[in-house]
Amino acid sequence: MTEPERRTRRGRPPLGDRRQEIIQAAQEILADRGYAHTSMKQIADRAGIAPGLLTYYFPAKQALLLEVVAELEKEFTYNWRAELSVYNGPLERIGEAFDKSIAKWSAQPELFRIFYDLSTLASVDEEIKQRLQVMLRRIRAVADEEMRRIAADLPTPPPPNADLASAITAGFHGALYEALTLGEDPRPALTALRFMALSSAAMSYVAAGQRPPIDLDEL
Repeated sequence: MTEPERRTRRGRPPLGDRRQEIIQAAQEILADRGYAHTSMKQIADRAGIAPGLLTYYFPAKQALLLEVVAELEKEFTYNWRAELSVYNGPLERIGEAFDKSIAKWSAQPELFRIFYDLSTLASVDEEIKQRLQVMLRRIRAVADEEMRRIAADLPTPPPPNADLASAITAGFHGALYEALTLGEDPRPALTALRFMALSSAAMSYVAAGQRPPIDLDEL
């Protein structure tokens, strides 16, 4: 590297780091204020950069929103799946899957505002609509993969035409949407969804004449 290049780079984060800083700043602002009330200048201020540099990376707010969604998708699918890899029993996996998801959304409930805004924008923007469809299908695919793994370990398999993954993801998103709209805590509804999923899986053991390997206080 030449001396001019060293002077140019000195004190500045790598391009990849700068991009991630912008995405993180956008996520915080969008989650707090919502898409309609967020400006590129606010995001630039949060990231500590000039507005002109922000538009160099992301020409429009829509492009930045799509990147934020892509990052959230990774966080809520790949990381979630990796965390579950240490749990083996089917009931244990169901319980942990819900516990980790509930803990994540409860710690940062404002993040669902981004998904809420995305759904609204999808009705008038084809690109956002397509990106939303891809995201939801990937989330459902991860849930379906997990449910198939769990079902294979249950003594009595669920009905072949029962789309458990879709029911669970729809129930989860519905509970979060309603809680956001009403300004309520989503945890009671999500905990009830966890109870129903665990109870259904426990009945698989009962149908096979076995005792479910779980205590009632764990449901």
